[in-house]
Amino acid sequence: MTRLTIRTWQWGILAGWVWIAVLVTVATTSPTPTLFGSLLGSLLLFIVGQWRLALGGATLATTATLATMRKIATVAAHSLRHATDITIEGRLLTGFRTIGHGRFLYKIHPLDLPCELPVITGKPPTMAAGTTLAITAEVQHTDRLNLCPILLNETHVEPVAPPGKLLTAAATLHEHLLGALTRLNNPTLEALAAGMIIGDTSQVTPEAQLRYTATGLSHLTAVSGANVAIVTTSVLVIAKAIRLPQWLAVGIAGLALIAYVLLVGTEPSVLRAAATGSIGLLALIGDHRLHPARVLAATTIGLLVYDPQLACAYGFALSVAATAGILLIYPHLIAPLVSCRIPLLFAKAIALAIAAQLITAPLITLMAGQFSTVSVVANLLAAPAVAPITVAGLVLVLTASWPLIPQIIVWLLQLPLRWIDAVARTTSTLPLATITIGDDLTGVIQIITVGLWIVLLCYSRWAATLTVAAAFLLGSWTLVTLIAA
Repeated sequence: MTRLTIRTWQWGILAGWVWIAVLVTVATTSPTPTLFGSLLGSLLLFIVGQWRLALGGATLATTATLATMRKIATVAAHSLRHATDITIEGRLLTGFRTIGHGRFLYKIHPLDLPCELPVITGKPPTMAAGTTLAITAEVQHTDRLNLCPILLNETHVEPVAPPGKLLTAAATLHEHLLGALTRLNNPTLEALAAGMIIGDTSQVTPEAQLRYTATGLSHLTAVSGANVAIVTTSVLVIAKAIRLPQWLAVGIAGLALIAYVLLVGTEPSVLRAAATGSIGLLALIGDHRLHPARVLAATTIGLLVYDPQLACAYGFALSVAATAGILLIYPHLIAPLVSCRIPLLFAKAIALAIAAQLITAPLITLMAGQFSTVSVVANLLAAPAVAPITVAGLVLVLTASWPLIPQIIVWLLQLPLRWIDAVARTTSTLPLATITIGDDLTGVIQIITVGLWIVLLCYSRWAATLTVAAAFLLGSWTLVTLIAA
C-alpha cells in the first residue's frame, strides 16, 4: 500500500472517529463514554505505531465532543425541554413537505437554540425562507436521535421580521421558477422539476415520494454534489472561454456557489456539497491537486464540529456515503465491467450506480425500512436525463421572468422529466421491486442475494450481459409506455 493510500485511509478513519464521537455524545448526553473510548483507541493505535493517527483522532474527537456538549447544555437549559405548550421565535428554513392527511412539515431554527426544530401544521407557510416567525405550538417529545428531540404541533404562527435582502432576492427567483414551471401543466412533473433544480420538495406528493424511494431515485429531488459541480463547472467553463484570469474565474464561481446555496437552502446534503466545492475552488487558486477522499473527510470533520446535529441527519449521511462510494469504489468497478465487453460509456454509468447503491443501501434500508432491488437499473435509465434538467433548470431560474425564453426551456424540459417519471412508475411496479425489512430473515436473505448478484455482475460476463439486457428491455418498455401515454 502506497503512502498516499495510507494517508487517505487515515483521513477516512479520522472522519469516522469524529462522527462516532458526536453520535455517542448525543445519544448519552455525556462526554464520558466518548472521551474514554477515544483514550482507549489512541492507546491501541500508539501500541501498533500509528501515533499520528492516535494523536489526531483523540484531538479531533475531543474537540467534537466538547462542541456537542456545549450545545446539549444549551438545549437542556431551555424551557422547551420541560414545556407542553410554548411560543418560540425562529427563522423559517427553506421548503416544506406534505406528510399526508392534509398535514405539512417545515423546519425553523430557533433564535436561542443551536438546532433545528420540525413543525407540523395544517397549512403550508407562505412566508419566504429566512422570515422570523413567532410560533405557538404544542410540544411533543420524541425518541429520535437528535440534539433536540422535540416536535412542534403548530396552533398559531405570525411573521415577526422579514428575511434579509439576499434571501428575499432568492425567494423572488424561487417564486418566478415555480411560476414558470406551471407551464408544464402537470403537477407531478412540476414537483419533480422543482425538486431536481432547487431541491424544493414541497409539491411532491407522498405517493410520488414512495415511488422515488422504492426505485432508488429519491436522491434526484435533493440538491447534492452533482448540482454544485454543474454550477461551479459551468461558471469556470464560461470564464475560461472568455479568457478570464484563474483567480477571477474561481472568485466568480465561488460567488455563484454562495448564490446557489442561498437559493436552495442549507439542507445537510447542500452543506456537504458546498463545503467540498469551496475547498476545491480554493485548491484551484493555489494550483494544488487535492485528493478528493481527503477533501471529503476534512469537510465532514469540519461540518460535524461546527454543527453536531448533522451527525444525526440521514441526508448528510447519505450525501457523504454516496460521495465516498463514488470516490473509492467506482474506479475499481469499471475494469471488470469493460472486461465483460460492455462499452466504456455504459460501464462507467453502471459502475457509478453500483458504487452509490452499495454504500447507501444500508442507510436507506435503515431509514425507509425497505431495500430497492431495482435502484441500479432505475438510476442507469434515469441518468441521461439528469444533467439536461439541471442545466436547463438553472438557466430557467435566471430567465424565469423574461419573455419567451421560459416557454422554450419548459418545452425542452418536458421530455427528460416525463422520462424520469416513466422510469419511476415502470420500475416501481415490477415484482419484488422493494424488499421490506421485517422481523424475520426473509428480507435479509433477499438483500444478501441482491448484493451477491451485484458483486457477480462486476466479475461475470454473463451476469453483466444479462443485467444490461434487462435494463435495455425495461428501458424499451418504459419508452413504449411513455409514448402510449
